Amino acid sequence: MSRQYRRGKREEPSWGIRRVQRKRGTTTSMHSRRVRKPTPRAKGMTEVTPPVEREVPGDIVLQGTAAAVVSACNEESTIDRVLGELEKLPFTDIIVVLNGCTDGTRSTVAKHHPSVTLVNVPDRLGHDVGRAVGARMTQADIVLFVDGDLPIPASDLLPFLHAVDQGTDVALNDLGRHLPPYAQQDSVTRCKAFLNRVLHVDRAYT
Repeated sequence: MSRQYRRGKREEPSWGIRRVQRKRGTTTSMHSRRVRKPTPRAKGMTEVTPPVEREVPGDIVLQGTAAAVVSACNEESTIDRVLGELEKLPFTDIIVVLNGCTDGTRSTVAKHHPSVTLVNVPDRLGHDVGRAVGARMTQADIVLFVDGDLPIPASDLLPFLHAVDQGTDVALNDLGRHLPPYAQQDSVTRCKAFLNRVLHVDRAYT
């Protein structure tokens, strides 16, 4: 870039250069930098702070034993993170039920998580049957069911273990905000909603 070209660019008002003068002792120097104007925030928009993941205590003590059952169907892209979070918790067994997988889910689990028990079911049996198969594979007092496509932080899973360990029969996750309108619900979802109503529960759990 020639000196004449730089001089011409400085004279353009749209060049977007702000000159800052700094004094260091007795020496004065000029520094230039390009400044990007901040994007105006929409009226009424609040600034969102990303959630901070809570650390899992290293000395988790349960009165009983616990196992995790993961139902997975072609979850090669997420299964590693799912198991990584589960391995932070005091499970005696982690069982992955390969529910009709045709991708590399099995090899990913075998390579990165050798202590996990793999159960290969060639046909897709659905989440509920896959969970039942995994539950039959363990003698643990507590069984935590997790899906292979949704990595959940261990700190969010720990309260479920504590609840059952302290005497709760079943600890369920509230999925009410994720349910579609009644006309778009499948038969399984409607049966769960009916069960909730019979039990006088005003939320949807699964």
